[in-house]
Order: sequence, then structure tokens, then C-alpha cells
Amino acid sequence: MLSAGVLCATSSARAQAQNAAAASPSGAETSMTFGKGATIRARDESASLTVRARGQFQAAYETNTAAPNTGRRPLADTDFMVRRLRLLFTGHALSKALQYYIQLGFSYRDQEPDRLTPLRDARIMWTAHRDLSLWAGQMKVPFSRERVISSSALQMVDRSNLNAELSLDRDVGLMITSKDFLGTRGVLRYYMGVFGGDGRNRTGDMHGLLWVARTEVNPLGNFEDYSEVDFERSTKPKLSLGVATAYNEATARTRSTFTESFKFGTLDYRHASADVMLKLYGASLQAEAIYRRGDKVVVGTGVENGKTVTEAPRNAWGFMLQAGVRVTSGLEAALRYSDVRPLDDSNKRMVRDREVGGALSYYWHKHDLKLQLDYFRLLTDTDPASTATIERDRVRVQTQVFF
Repeated sequence: MLSAGVLCATSSARAQAQNAAAASPSGAETSMTFGKGATIRARDESASLTVRARGQFQAAYETNTAAPNTGRRPLADTDFMVRRLRLLFTGHALSKALQYYIQLGFSYRDQEPDRLTPLRDARIMWTAHRDLSLWAGQMKVPFSRERVISSSALQMVDRSNLNAELSLDRDVGLMITSKDFLGTRGVLRYYMGVFGGDGRNRTGDMHGLLWVARTEVNPLGNFEDYSEVDFERSTKPKLSLGVATAYNEATARTRSTFTESFKFGTLDYRHASADVMLKLYGASLQAEAIYRRGDKVVVGTGVENGKTVTEAPRNAWGFMLQAGVRVTSGLEAALRYSDVRPLDDSNKRMVRDREVGGALSYYWHKHDLKLQLDYFRLLTDTDPASTATIERDRVRVQTQVFF
């Protein structure tokens, strides 16, 4: 009798729990799909969390011919690396209009050498209004298209040398934006932001602010212009045009928001960019030009390790041309030429740098599972006067898995 009573009580408690779970608005639903991650979503749509993981695994081989008349032997370098290893958290809270985006990077090149912290993105987004969304936190600065395109959505192993020198990296700040301004169905977009100006995971010391404005026009209609491959094999032309400007006041970073820092002062940087993306029948064309000049220079000369060091702005402009075509449903071929040129000879470290090459990529599951091979001929002048050039050959193989 005691056993029967316990069994009856247990069955009743289980039934009550099941009924409560079914009636509770706070119950959760889960799903997991390759390429979309694992998602937990409240049944009443009050909150959601999606977790994704991405890895890029790379092998690289690079040789170079020594600069003329130096007597140095040519060098070669072979490297195996985890190029990127990321963990991504996205979703919404309280309302679908209040969204969040957090991204961590764990590979060495995902972090800055003097700031070994994994935080790359941490932003919240209020998207209740069509013509004005508010973003706050650490994010990509909306300046050049190639930089804002995710490193997961490239048609080559990595971005160009134009991006490495002249783009604007992540920063902390506020931005207002609309990807459907005036209800044009994505034809007109804008981005306007103010940032700290010193890059990610940093706080300035009596520095100024970075002001950025960007606009895009898609005259032939909205499309996926922040992925470098035309997976849809568009039967009609898809075109996106973008222009941007930025002003970074009293920055201490040599490239405005990233790489090394000035040790003896600051300067103001003015930036401008223009870019285009075109897709049709599985082919894509991308072009970009960027300009950067420093003024109101407060950097100068100092002594470091017993040597006199003179600091100067990295004044330069450059352009990039890139084209790709899908050969089969999974295979794509692409070509790229990129050229960065100094505006003047004020900085002896600022020299002309070019790259020309191509890539073959095979996509099993679009960008979520792919294998890429690229080859580039790299040409770097030894001084601003272009009196000699160092030539290098680089081959890279990389696979990406994006859960």
C-alpha cells in the first residue's frame, strides 16, 4: 500500500509539472543546425540566445628575393596556424527590437600583441524604428566595405594589403544606422557614429574622438552585398555603391585605430573611401579606394633605447580590384590586385606595397564549410623613392568550419 501511495504521488507530481511547463510562458525551445548554431528561444519570444563557433586553419609558404645590391640571401618561411578561432553569441532580450552581439577571438592573431584579450565585439542594438537604429558598444567602424565584410565571408584566404594598411578597425562608441532608410527596401542605407578613436579594448588618455559617416545606395534593389560570392547566381544585375568619410582627432595609433602606438605624441587623421560591389550570374566584382592623411601633427622626436626616434604620419592612398566567378556549383575562381602608395616622403617607413594573385575555393556548405587556396606575388619598395623592390611569393591553404 505504501508503494502504491508513493507511485500515485509521483505520477501526480509529474503530471502537475508537465501541465505547469505547458502553461508557463517562460518555457524554452531549442534548435541546432550546422551553419546557424545552437539556439535557445523563449516560447513567448521574450528572449533568445544563439551560440556559434568558427575556426580557420591555415598553412602558408612564403619566399622572397633579397633587395638588389644588398648581398642578402633570399628567405623562405613556412607556417601552420589557427588563423581565427571565434565564439559568437547573438540574440535578443525583452523585445526582438533589443538585440545583442558578442564575439570572442582566441587565436593569437585574433588579439593585439600588447593587449592579449579575446573580446572583439560587444554591442547592443535598438532596432525598433525603420529609419533609425541605435548601436552601442565595441564594433567594427562602418568605413570600408572590405573591412566590414566578415572574415568568414571572403572569397580569398584573407583581406587585401589595402585593408591591412588603410582601413579602420574596431572601436568603442555609438552609432545610428538604417538599412532601409525611408522605406526604400534596402536601396538607401546610412551609418553615422562617434567612437573613442584608439581602437578596441582601449581607453584614450586625453585623446580626441573618431567621427564616421557612411552611405550606401543599391540602385537595382537590395541584395547580399556583404558576402563576396554570388551564391544565388543572380539573374539580374545587383549593384551596391558606398562612400565614407572619417576624422580621428588626436589619435595615438600609427594607423589611426590599430597596430603600433606613437610614443611621443598624437595626430589628427582624415579618411575617405569609396567602394562598389556588383554581382550577376555567379560572378562578382568588388573595387575599393581609400585615402588617409595626418595633420595637426603633435608627434615628433624622442629617445628610445638610447636611439633618437622620429615619428611621422602614415600618409597614403590605395585601391583594390577583385573579381570572382563560380565555375561549378561548388568551385569558384577569383583574382585580385591591390596597391598602396605613400602620399609623400614624410615617413620613411611608408613605402609602396602591391599584391597580385588569385584563388580557388570549394564550398561544400557556402561559407560555413569551405577550402581555399590562394597565390600572390607581393612587391614592396625599400624606400619612398622606389629605388628598389623586394619581391615575394606567397601560397596559402585554409579551411573554414562555421557551426
